[in-house]
Amino acid sequence: MPDQRPERIVTYRVGEHRERFHVRADCSGLTGRRSTVDTWAAVPESDARALGLDACRRCDPPSGPTGPASA
Repeated sequence: MPDQRPERIVTYRVGEHRERFHVRADCSGLTGRRSTVDTWAAVPESDARALGLDACRRCDPPSGPTGPASA
């Protein structure tokens, strides 16, 4: 049976020069330097990727030899 979990909602900082989306609301990449942004958005992950954003490596590290699966 196919995986039917709902798509996760991610958050990003709205504005120019934004490259990452975040899966954790407490990620310092999202909440740090508040003087540089005053607007955030939450969208399904596929929408964030369609905007050209990649996953933040701090709050959503890749799995693999150096990722959380190897701990």
